[in-house]
Amino acid sequence: MTAAPEHELPGWSSSRARALHARRWAEVEGSDILPLTTAEFDVPTDPDIIAAVQRRLEDPLAYEPHYTSGAVGATLARFHREEHGIPVSSECFWLVAGVIAASRAVLVQVISPGDEVLFLRPSYRPIVDAIVGAGGVPVAADISSPRGIVASLREALSPRTRAVYLCHPHNPTGHSLSADDLGGIAELARESDLVILCNELHARLTFQGRHVPAAASAPERVITFGGATKSHNLAGLGGGFVYTQDADWAAALRQAAGSSVPAARGLQQLGLQVAYSSEPSGWLGRIRSSIVANRRRLSTALVGWDPTLDVYPSSATGFIWARSGRHADLARELERDTGIRTAPGRSFGVGDAHVRIAVPLPVTTLEETIRRLSGGEAAAGGRG
Repeated sequence: MTAAPEHELPGWSSSRARALHARRWAEVEGSDILPLTTAEFDVPTDPDIIAAVQRRLEDPLAYEPHYTSGAVGATLARFHREEHGIPVSSECFWLVAGVIAASRAVLVQVISPGDEVLFLRPSYRPIVDAIVGAGGVPVAADISSPRGIVASLREALSPRTRAVYLCHPHNPTGHSLSADDLGGIAELARESDLVILCNELHARLTFQGRHVPAAASAPERVITFGGATKSHNLAGLGGGFVYTQDADWAAALRQAAGSSVPAARGLQQLGLQVAYSSEPSGWLGRIRSSIVANRRRLSTALVGWDPTLDVYPSSATGFIWARSGRHADLARELERDTGIRTAPGRSFGVGDAHVRIAVPLPVTTLEETIRRLSGGEAAAGGRG
């Protein structure tokens, strides 16, 4: 039997995927819509994580030991030291059940009601929601500004600005901030006494160049949020971490949040420990390879369907971000004409000529998507 190409992911057909415990598939039950809307993969997760969880389930699910005294904190610290040269210890990490809840709790501590927080637009909506939920005023800077990202942030600055909330790599565009960008943002933060919050959940889905953590540019000002939910397909398990390079600051953030942010539970900690192990299974490399190959093929098919389409150049994440020069509501037109559901621009604070499309697909779903974009018969039925 011939082995599948390295970039092809073992997965399920669309019919099997619909039976998964996934919200996006449940929302299209009874139709032939393909929901390419969220950052989760219709493929089995890392086999090392599956095996570790299965072994753990054979034992009593007791209260877990504190992560700074167990293996998971040490694993995370070692990964960041060896992979990125960030000098952290296990005490610098705060393990949480969910990153968005943690970011809101951190914002409550670093801003006062009415303070402004800069962010890059388009934006993953929960970042804006976290700013508002903490009593802040979100102020957008354009990630595509011809003057550059740092200049765009500087122009958005005011005397009320207290923080910058970055998403790096950026959701939805897939843009990775360069070392120069991060250095310029760090300089801006020092000049204006700002705290930098940085969501780096997609960092390990960097497929062009190497991810440069924000913490490398301004260690005394950066609070980083991370985890394996995106890179290792653990959305249903959850779990993440917050870290600073100052263990006392990390402890103060954790203590001030109190019970408002649930700690990562045992299985979540186990998922993090395996995902950040120094002996990966090779699964993550296959995911990255598939993203590159799928992105190339889907981009070509999308432009064939709409020649006015502009696909944003990406170096990370599992998304395509595109803008149409023809369709004012691109997501609606795509779904009507092809049965492919995407995330519309309004979900990210911009016009609906934009869409975000998830690309880490098994080969069966990829081929069906391309066939529909090319005018295949299945795309014609059940629309209107």
